[in-house]
Amino acid sequence: MPQHLRMAHKSRSAPEWTLITVILLVAALLRFHNLGDVPKGLEHDEVATWHMVLSVLEGERPIYFEEGYGHEPLFNYLTAIPMSIWGQNWLGERFWAPWLGMFAVAATYALMRRLFNPLVGLSAAGLQATTLWALFFNRLGLRLNLLPFLLCVTAYCFWRGVEDTEVGQQAARPAPSRVAWFAAAGALMGLCFYTYMSGRVVPLLFGAFSIYLVARDLWAGRSSRGARTGWRESLGWTSSRWWPLLVCFAVAVLVMAPLALYLLDRPPETASPQRESQVRAPLEALAQGNLKPILENAWGLLRMWNVDGERYWQLNYSHRPVFVEPISTTLFWVGVLILLWRWKDPPAMLLAIWIAVGMIPSLITSEAPSWPRTMLASPAALALPGIAASAIWGWLQRCRARGAVEPRLCRAAQGALIALLALSWLLTATLTYRDYILDWPGHPRVRYAFQSSVTEAMRYLDATPDSTPVVMAGLSPHDMDPWTEQCTLRRRDLSVRWVDARSAWVVPPGEAIRLIVLDITPVERALSDWVGLPSAAVLAQGEVVPRGGTDHKATAPTYYGPAFTVYRLDAAGLRQRIAGVGSAVSLGSDPFDPEPLDRPPEFGGLVQLTGYEWLTPPRPGRPAQLLTFWEALRAGPASTVYGEPALRTFVHLLDRDQAVVAGTDVLGAAPDTWLPGDTIVQWHSFTFPSEPGGYAVELGWYVPPDGPRLSVNGVSAPGERILLAPVEIGP
Repeated sequence: MPQHLRMAHKSRSAPEWTLITVILLVAALLRFHNLGDVPKGLEHDEVATWHMVLSVLEGERPIYFEEGYGHEPLFNYLTAIPMSIWGQNWLGERFWAPWLGMFAVAATYALMRRLFNPLVGLSAAGLQATTLWALFFNRLGLRLNLLPFLLCVTAYCFWRGVEDTEVGQQAARPAPSRVAWFAAAGALMGLCFYTYMSGRVVPLLFGAFSIYLVARDLWAGRSSRGARTGWRESLGWTSSRWWPLLVCFAVAVLVMAPLALYLLDRPPETASPQRESQVRAPLEALAQGNLKPILENAWGLLRMWNVDGERYWQLNYSHRPVFVEPISTTLFWVGVLILLWRWKDPPAMLLAIWIAVGMIPSLITSEAPSWPRTMLASPAALALPGIAASAIWGWLQRCRARGAVEPRLCRAAQGALIALLALSWLLTATLTYRDYILDWPGHPRVRYAFQSSVTEAMRYLDATPDSTPVVMAGLSPHDMDPWTEQCTLRRRDLSVRWVDARSAWVVPPGEAIRLIVLDITPVERALSDWVGLPSAAVLAQGEVVPRGGTDHKATAPTYYGPAFTVYRLDAAGLRQRIAGVGSAVSLGSDPFDPEPLDRPPEFGGLVQLTGYEWLTPPRPGRPAQLLTFWEALRAGPASTVYGEPALRTFVHLLDRDQAVVAGTDVLGAAPDTWLPGDTIVQWHSFTFPSEPGGYAVELGWYVPPDGPRLSVNGVSAPGERILLAPVEIGP
C-alpha cells in the first residue's frame, strides 16, 4: 500500500482526540455565541429564505425556488424542520447554519486525515474552525452552508473507492465495496447540485480527477507491461480497475436529473436578469476576445489569500483576506508549491483540482473575489498550511534518520513547528473573534444589510404594551420589510402599515398614530412638512449607532444617530385636513370635454379617492408635486414578483392630442399591509412641461408592469381612469 494511505490509517492517539475536541469546542464558540445578535437582524437573503420556507410549511413543494434571484431547494426543506418546531424567528432560520459549520470542520478533519495524515487533518480542521472565510456564513441562515460539508463527505466516499481500487491490486478486495463507495459519492455529488449555484461545478471536480486517475493508471499499466504493450491492452487493464467510476457518475446524473431538467426547461421570464448578467458578462467579454475581466478576476482571486478579500461588508469584514497572520500565510504558499511539485501524487492532485475548480464560479462572474462563490474551495485550500507543516516534519524526520540532525535538535525543531501551528490557530481565532464577533456587527453597512435598526424597532414594539396603530417607514415595503416584521415581531395583536416615506404615508383610523422612522429611512421633505413631522412629539428613540459608511472603504464613519425614532402624529387632525381638499373629478373619452362624476370614484373595489391637493403652482419646466388621498376599502394584494409592487397609481399630464407629456407611476404604501378605513397619502412628483398651455390630468391604478388597469366604480370607464381638474401652465 502507498505510504500516504498507510499513514492515514493510524489509530487516533489520546493527544489527537484531545486536539480535535478542542478544535470543535472553539468552532462551536465562534458559531453559537450570541447567534441571535451577531449579526443583529436578518439579511435580505435570510428573509427571502424564510419566506420560501414558509411556503414549504404551507404545502408548496417546488424543486427550485424562483424568489430571491433563484434558490436551490435542499436547505429550504431542511430549514422547514426547525422552523416548524421553534417557529418563524431567527432560531428557526439560523438553526442549521452553525451545525453545518461544525459538521464541515469534522468532515474536513476526517477527509484530510484520510488523504494525508493526522497533522494535515488537524491543521485543516483548525483553520476551517477559525478562519473567517470558512466561519462567516456559519452564523447566517443561507443555503451555501450545506456545500462545504456535503462536498467533504462526497470526497471522502470517493477517496474510499479509490483506496479500495488501490488495495484491490494487492489484496483482491471484492468489487462491491468499491461500487458502494463510488455509488455513495455519486449520490452525494448529485445532492451538491441542490445546495448552491457553485455546486453545479462539483461534477467537474470529480470528473477532472477521474480523468487524471484513469490517465495515470493507463500510463502505469502500459509501462508495467513493457514498451511494446499496445494501448488496447493497457486500456483493458485500466478499465477493469476503474469501471466503478461509471457507477459514481451514473448515480450523480440520476440524482441531478430532476433539477437539471427543470433548469434547462425553465421559462425565460422566470430567470433573474441581474443573476444572469453577473455570470454572462466576463464570459461574453472573453468570447469577444477581451481577456481583461477574466484577468482582473484572476488577479483578485490571487490577492484574496493574504492581500485583499471580499469587499462587501455584508459578506466579509471588508477587504479582509483569508489569512491575516504571517504563519498560515507562509505555510499556505509553501503548500501551493508542494502541490505543484507532487502532481503525480493522487491526494495532492485531488486538492489542486479541487481548489482550481472551486475558484471557477468567482473567476467567471463579476467582482472577484466573491467569498460565497469561492466557498467550494475552502476545505481543500485550508489544508495547504498543514501539508506544508507535514512536509517540514517529514523532512526533519528524514534528516534525523540520515544522521544529518541530532535527535534532540530534531525533536526541538518539530516541537517549534507544532508551537507555530498552535500559535497560528490561536492568532486566527483571536483575530476572527475580534473582527467578526466584536467589530463587524456595529459597522453601519452591516447594520443596513442585516436590518439591525428594523430588528431593534420590532423589539421596542414587543416590549411596549401600547396598541396605538403603527406606521413603519422602510426601504422595501412591498416585500422584504413586511416579511422581516413577520419573522421578527412576536406580537400578533399589532397591525403594522409599511410605507416608503419617500412617496407615501398611511393614516389609520383613530386619534393618534405611532410613526417609526429608521436611521436608514429617507423621508420626503414635502410629506414630512405636510404631516407636521418636525414638530411632532417623540415617544422613543433607539440606541445611538454609527451611520453612513460604504461597501468599499474599511474606515468607519464618524457621525451617529438613533437607530429609530418613534413619533406621535395627530391622526384625527390629518383626516380633518384631508376632508378640506378638492375632490372634483370627471370621466370621459375626451379629457378636455369630460363628464362630471357624481360620486367618489372607486378603483377595483380596492380604494376610493377622497381628494387631491397640488403643493406647487404650475410653472413651465418646474417641479410638480401632487398629493392624492385614498380610502382603503379592503386590504390589497401582496407582491407576486420579487421586488415589484403589486399595484401602482399613475398621474399623467395630457396635451391636446392626448399624448402623455409628463407624469409618474408610483405607490409608496404596501397594499397588503393597509386595512379597511386607512387613508393612503400618495405623493406624486414630476416636472411640468416646458410649453405653456392647458393640460388634462388623468389618474388611475394598474397592475405592474404592463397592466391591466383597475376599473372605475365597477364599470369599464373610458381608459379606466378619472380626470382631475385641468391645469393651466402659465408663461
